[in-house]
Amino acid sequence: MIEYADYGFYVNTYKGSLSVDLFNSLIPKASREIDKVVNRELQEEDIDNKVKFVACELVEFLNKSESSNGGVSSISI
Repeated sequence: MIEYADYGFYVNTYKGSLSVDLFNSLIPKASREIDKVVNRELQEEDIDNKVKFVACELVEFLNKSESSNGGVSSISI
């Protein structure tokens, strides 16, 4: 499975503030959610900054929802 953003993009372009460990624990789940929405795994040539930003937004959302209410039951992109 491809992870749609890396920590370098998250910190330098997206300007996120999560730790590398927390980001790395959440990006696989965020990437799987993107796969579900597009009904396939994207390939490297499909990934642009928009997809990376969506992945980063999902990481932030997952972090907030897991820390506040014990988890996310569904995500709508």
